[in-house]
Formats: sequence, C-alpha cells, structure tokens
Amino acid sequence: MGNFIQERSSVFAESNDISSNKCGGIRVGMNYSASVIIDGNTIKNHSGPDILAFNDEISYHAEATDLDEANVYSTPPLVTDRNLSLCNNKPIQSPRDTVKSKKTCCGCQKMSTSLKACTNCRIARYCSKECQTNHWILHKHMCPLLSEKYTIEIRITQPRAPEINTGFVFYTRQFHPSLKGIFEGPPPDVKSTKRFIVKIQSDHDYLPYNPKKSLTLYDQSVTLDIQLINPELYHLCSECGRLSGDKITSKKIFCWASYKNGGDILCIHTDEFPSFQTW
Repeated sequence: MGNFIQERSSVFAESNDISSNKCGGIRVGMNYSASVIIDGNTIKNHSGPDILAFNDEISYHAEATDLDEANVYSTPPLVTDRNLSLCNNKPIQSPRDTVKSKKTCCGCQKMSTSLKACTNCRIARYCSKECQTNHWILHKHMCPLLSEKYTIEIRITQPRAPEINTGFVFYTRQFHPSLKGIFEGPPPDVKSTKRFIVKIQSDHDYLPYNPKKSLTLYDQSVTLDIQLINPELYHLCSECGRLSGDKITSKKIFCWASYKNGGDILCIHTDEFPSFQTW
C-alpha cells in the first residue's frame, strides 16, 4: 500500500510518487475531524484505487470508543486537481501478469537491457544477484506459479476445533447480502475430478505481509468452507487478488479447483483462472 491516513492524523500529502502497490495509492480511513490535503502527487500503476476515503459505503465495522466521540466518521479530504493518476484500478489475475516487462528488474523495478532470468521460472528477471537475493522472500512462492501448468495441493483433514493450530479450521459464519449467488449452485463432488470454482480470501486485519496468516476458501454452495495456512496461496492472493469490500488490504481471488484421491486432496490450478464472480 502507499499512504494510509487515519486516527486523527492531519496530513499534507504533497509531491509524492506512489507507484506499483498492490492495494492502491492513498487511503483516508477513520480520521474524524482531522484535516487531510492531497496535492501534487503522482499515483500510478496500482491494482487498487488511486485515492480512497472512508464513507458510508465503505464500512470498517468499527465503533467509536473514545469518550469524546459518539460515532465513527471521517472528514472528507481536500483533493486538488494537481494530482496525476495513471493506470490504477487494474486488477491482476494471472501470476504471469505480475511480471510487467522483460526489461524491468523485478527487485528494484529499474529498466535495464542486461537482465538475467530466474533459472527456475525463466520469467522473473533481475539486474543483479543482490536484487534477486533480496526479492527471493517474495518470489519463492510466486516462482512455481509462473509455470504454465502448476497445481497447489491441499490435504483435507478431519474437522478440528478452532483453538487447535492444525492449519485448517472448519466453521460456520454469516455472509454479506451483497454477495449475489452465495449458497447457490451444485456442491462439488468429492469423488469427481471435475473442476469447480473456489474463492480464496485473505484476512481483513490491516497487517504487513505474512504468509503464515490464515486464508478462507469456499465454493459457491459453501459445501466446502475452510480456513487454511498456505504460503503459496497467500502469495497468489496478495499478488493477483482483487481488494475485498472494505478496500483496505483484504484480497480475494477466484480459482479453478478439483478433488483428488476421493476428496483427500484439494487441487488449486493456476494454469488458467475463471472470470470474476459476484459471490
């Protein structure tokens, strides 16, 4: 993310160059009566929006706990016409689309005519060994996903109590009414290898990158509805997913999935992706 302004922060955001963030440019959250001025910034190449301010449509499901505040609210920022916005709100779906250009280093983002490709995927390119080493913490999960045919296999275990740290949690919950088509459609057949669509979603907490955070995965009928920890899926969701309804850092992505070994293994396919779903 670029700049996140909240909690009574009075800010004059001026002459910043904010680019290539996965969640967008400038966010103004629950800022109450604080003054925010956004002027002369260049905001470009984001998969999320350029400037987004808290309002009634974007609810953070929070309560005003301060003694001097009765409600959660935010004063709209003053946004001048001197801000430059280019190529924002461009969601990425395929992992291969995350590598923008064969002339750009995936580490430092600098242009070069002498880049060397990763020996594994042959897609990511770097200007130096140092850039490749520093970028490996992010690239190591994306590297196999850049292959034309790759499958992430998840072993389905028996239901566990939420307090047991097994990597999977089976649970029941409520869905927002805006999710059209949820609970509809045929349930996936665990005995079949036919592909079906699943939704993978990251946490709603505003937290830094952490591949050990849990993800939610379910199909349209919600017959399959689990929480799991999987670094590859986490990175796929972070890099290629669209922002969820709260428009902060939670991401969601729809993938093709299939069962294997009579339902013991769930396969997530990354060779192609379904169209974006309403549920």
